[in-house]
Amino acid sequence: MPLPEGVVLAESEKFQSAVGRWNQAIECTPDRHTLHEMKAQALLEIGENFQAIQSASRATQLQPMWPPGWMTLARGQMALGELDLALSTFQHVLALADLPPDAAEETTEDIAFVHKLIRSRDALLQGDAAHSALYRRAIGIDANAAARQG
Repeated sequence: MPLPEGVVLAESEKFQSAVGRWNQAIECTPDRHTLHEMKAQALLEIGENFQAIQSASRATQLQPMWPPGWMTLARGQMALGELDLALSTFQHVLALADLPPDAAEETTEDIAFVHKLIRSRDALLQGDAAHSALYRRAIGIDANAAARQG
């Protein structure tokens, strides 16, 4: 079965192969929200952020009250640099009914991190060097290379 093999591949950090297996599984059962969400996580791991957002969005369409789908969507939005959208999505997670305590705690931590990134982004836009360096590190920009280029 593709689903268990996809999980094994992802746990072995063979994310591209896992995506392939989940694509096969999605062809057979396109309405399984868990397949789309697991595929989205693997896509995030390989830096395919836009595709991850598409897959996580499909998971949330199929199961709108399922927190993991929304959490993965928010992480994809964050990875794509859409911090305000990610914040809104994380806040949506907290509003879901029957949110397990561990998911609520994790989401609260994610919200705090996004707030920190937003403050750093805003400081960067205003020329604050200390916050600018934090933001650049968080989004994967080498501050020295950026300084040489800009």
